[in-house]
Amino acid sequence: MRPEFIDAYLNYGELLMKMGRRKEASTLYNKALVYDKRNADLYYNLGVVFLELKDAKQAMSHFDLALSIHPKHQLALYNSALLIQESAQQELYGEGLRRLDLLIELDPKEPRNYFSAALLATDSQQFVLAERYFIQCLEADPSFKGALFNLALLLTNSLQRPSDAIPYLNRNIQLYPDHVKSYLLLGDIAINHEKDLQLAEQCFSKVKSIEPSNIQGQHNLCIVYVEKGELDLAESCLAAIMAAAPTEQYVQQHLAIVRQRLADKRRPT
Repeated sequence: MRPEFIDAYLNYGELLMKMGRRKEASTLYNKALVYDKRNADLYYNLGVVFLELKDAKQAMSHFDLALSIHPKHQLALYNSALLIQESAQQELYGEGLRRLDLLIELDPKEPRNYFSAALLATDSQQFVLAERYFIQCLEADPSFKGALFNLALLLTNSLQRPSDAIPYLNRNIQLYPDHVKSYLLLGDIAINHEKDLQLAEQCFSKVKSIEPSNIQGQHNLCIVYVEKGELDLAESCLAAIMAAAPTEQYVQQHLAIVRQRLADKRRPT
């Protein structure tokens, strides 16, 4: 069949997919394969159909078929690598990274390829490699929110270099001033590693203003008050959380500790 006829099948199939008519699209692609069994795009598009139908096994099978015909099919490389990451099958992580490395070679300016490789390297506990990919992602796109935050998280938790995470969190907050997770992580670094209670208070107060229902942020703000010796403020802070979330046992425990310390402080000597 002439290529333009196959293109017509592909275009109509994509239209059906946009309309949510996945089974019709699948039938159409399979019909086209009768005429052209060596068309990588048809196998890839069938993979997308199965992906939307939540059939990861069939999706992966069709992405692999596309790659067997066209080993540098960028969309098949990318989506199959994502499926490998989501599968949590560690024995496949190496193949996923190989596919992403090939993508990076084919399109070195695309930041999402580095980002996906960084996440997969993190999952496979290759933390130094993950750091390199995150940095390369940020070289391609300095404002990539996910890379800024996840690199900071990696530096803090896995590489045990929390101080190195601070510039990335500050950059993320500068670009995305409502990014709650960045404030929470920066506040955690401030209180536990930098011993900067003023910065920690600023971060957790910001979380409270952005997301008043965020229990973690409110609780951490209360802990800052405890660390500063402001026990009355800590008590009222914890009591407010208890009123909003009475089932949080760790809040109950901390409130009891603060009240005991207040009682001890007020007891005549």
